[in-house]
Amino acid sequence: MNGSTSIRSVTAESLSAAGAVEGELVTVRLCGSAELGSKAMLDEFLADVLVASDGCREVVVDMTKLEYMNSSALKSLLTWIVRVRDLPELRRYTIRILSNPELHWQQRSLHSLVSMCGDVLEVEERGEQSS
Repeated sequence: MNGSTSIRSVTAESLSAAGAVEGELVTVRLCGSAELGSKAMLDEFLADVLVASDGCREVVVDMTKLEYMNSSALKSLLTWIVRVRDLPELRRYTIRILSNPELHWQQRSLHSLVSMCGDVLEVEERGEQSS
């Protein structure tokens, strides 16, 4: 496990992102709306997640309260997933996204991500999780 086990919580525009490291599991929660104004913050946050998750087996990303993600923010997510996929096999981990089936954009967009990166990415429909 990497010595850095904290992930800084951040908020920009209408997006909030938080994460925690618990042993070999990293949990991440994205809430609100990820749009162009929050792209730089999301890029930095996901870079922090990449560093903090070194040595982990799985990163769970709870997107059940992420109402919207535009194409720029979706590209940030895809870039992170590809970086994980490109890690050496011994450092690679699974990313499991918890999605909200009531948010139709998630079904379309996340299905596309799985078709491209299914070797490291799983999507699980959960519905809205309680805070």
